[in-house]
Amino acid sequence: VKQELQEMKRLHLNPTDYLSWSSDEVVDYLCGVLEDGAYKQYAAKLRVIFNEEGVDGEAIKDIDKPSLRDWGVSNFKDRASIFNHFQNIINQNNEQDDNVNNVNMDNNNDIANEGMNS
Repeated sequence: VKQELQEMKRLHLNPTDYLSWSSDEVVDYLCGVLEDGAYKQYAAKLRVIFNEEGVDGEAIKDIDKPSLRDWGVSNFKDRASIFNHFQNIINQNNEQDDNVNNVNMDNNNDIANEGMNS
């Protein structure tokens, strides 16, 4: 039962929480969720390497194509696609952060304007 719960959690990883992912969760997302498991042939090797090297969610921003090649992702198109997926996760989260910051700035401006009109 415990293994089934872990499997369910791994298949439902939320990309907006990528910074909190463990090394195993990065591999789970990469090899289990992306492209319906198209990269699962890399899972065993990446799991060992990511755990040894401490590649977790916070490290996603530093993953580049040469690193992926060094870690055993031999196919050029796979490297490019994986890299692009990681960049999309980062960019989407940056956009969400920008939207939150803009809302907070708008709220602060509204409060300041109310103070000036009093």
